[in-house]
Amino acid sequence: MSEPDGPASTRSWFGAILDIIRLPLTSLWTSQAGYPAERLTEGYSGILTGQIEGKGPYPTAYGGYCDVWKCSWIKNSGPIEVAVKSIRVHGNDGDREGKSKRLSAAIDIWLRLNHDNVIPVFGMTLGFGPLLAVVCPWMKNGTLTRYLEHNHANITASARKDMLLQVISGLRYLHDHSVIHGSLSGSNIFIDDRGRACVADFGMAALLMEFSSETYFSSSIGGAVRWIGPELFQLPDKSSNSVGFPSTPGDVYSFGCIMLQVLSGKVPYHYFHRDTQVFFAISTGAKPVRPDGSCINDTQWGIIQRCWLSAEQRPSVETLHTLINELDV
Repeated sequence: MSEPDGPASTRSWFGAILDIIRLPLTSLWTSQAGYPAERLTEGYSGILTGQIEGKGPYPTAYGGYCDVWKCSWIKNSGPIEVAVKSIRVHGNDGDREGKSKRLSAAIDIWLRLNHDNVIPVFGMTLGFGPLLAVVCPWMKNGTLTRYLEHNHANITASARKDMLLQVISGLRYLHDHSVIHGSLSGSNIFIDDRGRACVADFGMAALLMEFSSETYFSSSIGGAVRWIGPELFQLPDKSSNSVGFPSTPGDVYSFGCIMLQVLSGKVPYHYFHRDTQVFFAISTGAKPVRPDGSCINDTQWGIIQRCWLSAEQRPSVETLHTLINELDV
């Protein structure tokens, strides 16, 4: 796909994005050689190394920013199926110890979170990549996107409202505990065994930016471009060296995209098959188009549009929770 016509800055911006998307998977791997395990985990709780079994030679799945193994956590009460997520690291691995310690500190915070609509973090383990790997429950029903693709026609209006309430409840809990998600999408909301929507991968976007010292879209894109607020794709301000950074209004924008997806059954910008097309649409100010038909009524569309206002005009998650709760079904 050729680069679009336009100002030099736009061509440069778009070319950089194409370079990111074309980056071969092999370039994302780094050596696992480095600091002794005890130095990487010293002083932190939740160390599960030696309790995780069943690792295969290759990951079970590949996320936007990590490789995922389906394993078993061996406990006295019996084994538990878990997902072990190993963050991919760009470039050389010269600061493995520092990155692992920052990741450990973040996991210490995540370990304290406890909400029905937030996927718990059990702990961390070694042996799955250059950094400590995060251990979470294995969600056999898969992601929200996959669930909607297979079941949307059979989901009632009441169930869709419940799903939205579950997502906004999880997001509200995170914000109440000073945790910004940063990359909320249909790929990091999962459906648990009871059919509830649960938010995962919270806080990873900011952590990845810190690891790479790059802009949001180059460090944290992970296939979430269809759900991300346009302010996060702005070019850095040369005078202040500032870049777009995850924020609570950014999470609200993403929730608007989730609401569109839950009600319509289709991902935002579904009429664009390539993420590069979505990038360019966002750069021109284009928002996702309202679907034809009656799947989204005027009240629902009004809430979605409020989520897509400029960052300072977007509603809070508390307001959104009230608005969703008051919807007629």
